[in-house]
Amino acid sequence: MQYKVILSDVHLNHQEAQHPAYLAVKKMIKEIKPEEIIINGDFLDFSYLSSYTENAPRLRENYRLKKDADLAVSELELLKKYSKTITYLEGNHEYRIARALDTLPMFEGLIELNYLLDLDRLAIKWVPEMKQPMRIFDDLYILHGKRIGKYFASQITDDYPGVTMIQGHTHRGQVFTKSHNLTQSSYEGIGSGCLTGLKQSYENGKALSHSQGFVVVSWENEKRYSVQNVTIKDSHWFIFNGKMYSGL
Repeated sequence: MQYKVILSDVHLNHQEAQHPAYLAVKKMIKEIKPEEIIINGDFLDFSYLSSYTENAPRLRENYRLKKDADLAVSELELLKKYSKTITYLEGNHEYRIARALDTLPMFEGLIELNYLLDLDRLAIKWVPEMKQPMRIFDDLYILHGKRIGKYFASQITDDYPGVTMIQGHTHRGQVFTKSHNLTQSSYEGIGSGCLTGLKQSYENGKALSHSQGFVVVSWENEKRYSVQNVTIKDSHWFIFNGKMYSGL
């Protein structure tokens, strides 16, 4: 059996310790050595490039960007040891770089993600356009985020009928299954949980309906696969393939 592990919304920040949820998933990755790791956006937080700091230039100093980039490179190098293929999809937090370049064009080619994270050297595939789905298998797709409503998993089955769609972005684990009327085959909308804290600074510290988790695609070939939405309990542990992994 082969595996593809999908990580959404890790939100790395050099000023904060890595969350136990992410540490637990890394332990599993080290052990199962998946065929592919798909980073489904928002691997870095880039809080200082948000719309909340547009009028606070001292919060946008370059050293934070450099330190976050160095942290991400070290994490990508580590993940590369345990998986021969890494694919990195753009999330809305990565898009903050492109948006910053609109006002700072003199830095184009210097602070772009490919350059900052050394993706060419690491042979990591970069997939921009965060609202465009990427094909995994014939009827299995992934995108960072399109829907954010209460029942977003149901909504994306309507957006993409006949295929299973995996989405991050909302920080909420959710699964909605639908059957095709003619073929009676089923397809799903799957929302992956996050791998960061459940309270976000942009929500003024409020605890929302967020949950921690990730997705594993177990497969033999493009027609025979299973998608498992793994929920992380107590913010630090989960069970996969009969074994418990903890980030503490």
